[in-house]
Amino acid sequence: MTLLSHRYFKNFKHYLLRGYFKIPLMITLTSYIRFVYFFHFKKNFKSFHPLENDVIKRNTKYTHINIFNFFKIYNYFHPGKKLLRFLPIKALSFLKPLNMRVLTIGPRDESELFALVALGFQLKNITGLDIQKYSNLITLGDAIDLPFEDNSFDLVIIGKMIVYSDKPDKVINETIRVLKNGGIVSMFHSHIRDHYYTDFKFNTSKYFLDFFGKKLDDIFFRYHTFDKDTKSKKGISNIVISIKK
Repeated sequence: MTLLSHRYFKNFKHYLLRGYFKIPLMITLTSYIRFVYFFHFKKNFKSFHPLENDVIKRNTKYTHINIFNFFKIYNYFHPGKKLLRFLPIKALSFLKPLNMRVLTIGPRDESELFALVALGFQLKNITGLDIQKYSNLITLGDAIDLPFEDNSFDLVIIGKMIVYSDKPDKVINETIRVLKNGGIVSMFHSHIRDHYYTDFKFNTSKYFLDFFGKKLDDIFFRYHTFDKDTKSKKGISNIVISIKK
């Protein structure tokens, strides 16, 4: 193997970008600058559903952030929480992120994509999809009808959106459809006890897992605050599984 054929040379741009985004502040600054450019200057905001839609209203609060309120900007675009939720994925030593195709559903802004780059995934292999977008790195669409071919991705991340969907079964079915056999699903959500946005009650990890039925293969990480905690008012869930076809 010649020196120039080594993966560090072949993927030099990726490793350079990964090193840059390994500094959380760089993710924050880059996400902020690109938000100001695309949203405020280019007026690139688009919505898959009418802006009067309740879900859209709930998820467009960030568009009203004062771009000079640096405290809020830092808290919103800083990747700290996103990097923490990805730790179970990082722990899967058998994964080869360099060549994996990733779909992240509901990233809202670019900081989640950049956090994935910091973990070793190539930006060119990461696809973001949301019902609203301002970024050219995110595809406009709805998780109940993904605009991708079957068996397109190695990893699908469902981030804080399925609890808001009134059709979570379709979200899961679409996720399975676009995943390759043996593909990974990562789900992270926040919860308020006895408070639900739809008729579906995601109050246990089992409730999440049951949507996969016989397509569920391995469970690599499974946590839901309310599985054992009967007192806390607020909680989180973080589940990483593989599917079989």
